[in-house]
Amino acid sequence: MLDHDVLATVVAVAETGNMTRAAEAVNRSQSAVSMQIKSLEDAIGRPLFVRKPRSIVLTREGEVLLGFARRMLALRDEAWAAVVRPEVTGKVVIGVPDDYASSLLPSVLKKFSATYPKVEIQVIGLPSSALAPLLKDGTVDLVCGTRIKGLSGDFIRHEPMAWAA
Repeated sequence: MLDHDVLATVVAVAETGNMTRAAEAVNRSQSAVSMQIKSLEDAIGRPLFVRKPRSIVLTREGEVLLGFARRMLALRDEAWAAVVRPEVTGKVVIGVPDDYASSLLPSVLKKFSATYPKVEIQVIGLPSSALAPLLKDGTVDLVCGTRIKGLSGDFIRHEPMAWAA
């Protein structure tokens, strides 16, 4: 019941908070994602998600399963990389604002290092505007940051923001 497709769906629903976006993330229809979650909840005998009018949030049981799902998927990827992928070596220099370095990078770098253990990673922490010239002149290979005038790139992830006082 806990095959990798179902676990990937659980992670996608948890991360997006939305069945439609989760379906896009796992390349399935929205109804297929809903059926996978429903079947899993039926098998467990407990709900994993609470459906709200505009979002879906994890229950306590869902939070527990999410942790295991992420670890199982990471282990699958690590095993696959160890057996199938050729040995990749080299160095990657990543430019990232400090606030992203502490929130976004740890999980990404952990997975990358597990997949490519022979690749050296260097992180340069600077404001997004200061990273643009470094990307243009080749000092950094990759920049994770906010939109920067004069640079184009691919949208990778949306991070909601909130103000607290």
